[in-house]
Amino acid sequence: MSTRVNWGVLGTARIAEQQIVPAVSRSTNGRVLGLSSASGRAGTFAQNLGIPRAYNSHAALLADPEIDAVYIPLPNALHSPWTIRAAAAGKHVLCEKPIALNPDELTEMEAAGVSAGVQISEAFMYRYHPQIDRVRGMLADGRIGEVRTIEARFHFLMDTSAGTDIRLDANLGGGALRDLGCYPIDLMNLLLDAPPAEVAAVAVQPDSAGVEFTFAAALRYDTGVVGTFSCGFESPTMDHCMIVGTRGSIELQHPFRADANSGVIVVRTSSHSERIEVNGDAYLSEVEGFARRILANAPDQGGVRLSRWTVATTYRLAQAARLPGTSRQPSSTTAPRR
Repeated sequence: MSTRVNWGVLGTARIAEQQIVPAVSRSTNGRVLGLSSASGRAGTFAQNLGIPRAYNSHAALLADPEIDAVYIPLPNALHSPWTIRAAAAGKHVLCEKPIALNPDELTEMEAAGVSAGVQISEAFMYRYHPQIDRVRGMLADGRIGEVRTIEARFHFLMDTSAGTDIRLDANLGGGALRDLGCYPIDLMNLLLDAPPAEVAAVAVQPDSAGVEFTFAAALRYDTGVVGTFSCGFESPTMDHCMIVGTRGSIELQHPFRADANSGVIVVRTSSHSERIEVNGDAYLSEVEGFARRILANAPDQGGVRLSRWTVATTYRLAQAARLPGTSRQPSSTTAPRR
């Protein structure tokens, strides 16, 4: 490998078309060399995006020796099997969130990466927007004192008349929790540098659907912080987080979609209020950072650990809400080890 990573994309998902492929094109250390699709769309899709190679199967793309890394935006239930196959083919993997449906899947994926000597990372693009580092710095400096609560909401109104949506297919790992709820879970675990000790959750599942449309949860951390969030497909767009401390609060107006909005942070204390706008290209930072770590052979151990916490927490919440496909266990089961 030289100073540039050759990327392959598995599938023709909208996020690949609109975000990841353009981001790699803007990057200084990568290019998209190939794209695969089992639906027969690879040729047209690749041509429209200026991708030189198209494959009618994902296996064919993985067999290309010139591709160094792959981006996987397939349905959630396919993340684990194709990540493992990609690793076995010697490809580094940037897998769309949620990287796995449960901790056992993630353990198998991590083992495949270690065995093949490749890096596997979760594509949580919001982590790479500079507003997150800015907020972490404020918390570390004690700007609002000791954190006591974190409240987050992530909603949008799904058009169910537009045809089949994979986010409504339980067999593909759909549902509001895994599509949207994983974001506030990941953010809370990131800001508090730990998984929760105890969780509780409720879900609303319409009779006509196989997945939950609305989900709400509470998370208790050993530091005494309580986190709460809601997410769903039934409300107008809402993307928000409030961090409340003993001396003030920090509001993130668009923590999860700062790519589509300005990264606005509002800090309030008893004597001061400040509005800060933090601009950045989250998708570019994500793909450039992953390529840089590949070229330097420097895995993101902190990101891997955070993904492990978030997958485990998400699964515990699914159990607490008695979602289909999860066995019910007490919500106070031991948190995943750091």
